[in-house]
Amino acid sequence: MDDRNEVSKFFFDPENNPKPEGWVGLVMAFATAYYLINYKKPSQEVTMMEFINDFVLRDKVKEIYVTKDPRSEVFNFRAEFTSYDGDKYYMILNSYDEFL
Repeated sequence: MDDRNEVSKFFFDPENNPKPEGWVGLVMAFATAYYLINYKKPSQEVTMMEFINDFVLRDKVKEIYVTKDPRSEVFNFRAEFTSYDGDKYYMILNSYDEFL
């Protein structure tokens, strides 16, 4: 007679060896939960004219970060900004001084 609880029966066989099918499901559930918690909506690229007309003139920009883009040698800077709606955008800059 097997007097173990249902959880033990799901994860272990009667000889107390682990069952792979039970542990794989648990690992997949944790991986899915981790992905859903850490998911970030990708940023949308805008041009300089869109940035000025749609965001600056309408006072929709909450904060701007200008960073050096290590992936490009020609366009060295990237401006990332957040709108008051919480959406994230970015644009590629020729130079930092030109943006300012």
